[in-house]
Amino acid sequence: MAMAGNAHSFMAKIGVIPFAGVVMQTTNRPVLIYDGDCDFCRYWVGRWKPVTGNRIEYVSSGEAGARFPKISEEKFAESIQMIASDGSVYDGAEAVFLALSCVPGRSRPLALYRKYRPVASITEWVYGIVARNRGVFGWLTRLARRLEPPA
Repeated sequence: MAMAGNAHSFMAKIGVIPFAGVVMQTTNRPVLIYDGDCDFCRYWVGRWKPVTGNRIEYVSSGEAGARFPKISEEKFAESIQMIASDGSVYDGAEAVFLALSCVPGRSRPLALYRKYRPVASITEWVYGIVARNRGVFGWLTRLARRLEPPA
């Protein structure tokens, strides 16, 4: 969840407690950290990269530990982590929406997430189900990819 400023107070209002108020060093561009051992995660990062272009740096959690030592292995294992350019740390559904909002015309999901408490609650709940069942969703993703018509 959000770690700084207005987003932090928003998350407190909906009863989501951010982890330790961690703020990293500032970065030239946002960094999205994902589980590089997860088929589901790699698939979606592969889909997002062409959309976000060079607006976001993508790093697997295996490579990110030394660079971002304030984020625990447990947090990496739970969900994606997004380090904004100002050093604020976000995770879960909010991190997904924040990453996509870097693309012009793709900021509506983040705006809805931050404006409406039920949207934040539901999307974090769904994200949690997917994150806890990555193996199943990875399998379903591989199955769906086999069923896709050739490009």
